[in-house]
Amino acid sequence: MRKHDEVVGLVWGTAVGDSLGLPAEGISPLTIKKLGWHDNWKHRFVCGKGMLSDDTEHTHQLEPYFHDSI
Repeated sequence: MRKHDEVVGLVWGTAVGDSLGLPAEGISPLTIKKLGWHDNWKHRFVCGKGMLSDDTEHTHQLEPYFHDSI
C-alpha cells in the first residue's frame, strides 16, 4: 500500500504544481512583474479557475507504469 500511496502522491503533486504554475508558463519574471502578477497571482483560464496542461495528462497516462516499476 505504501508504494501505491507514493505513486498517487506523485501524480497529485504533479497536477497541483502544474495547475499553479500554468498561468506563468513561458512568461519571464520581468513580464510577470510588469503585468502586476507578483502580488496578484490568479488563474486566468476557464472562468478564472485553474486547469491542467499536457504535463499532468502525460503523467496520468504513465501512472500504470509507475505502479509496475516499484
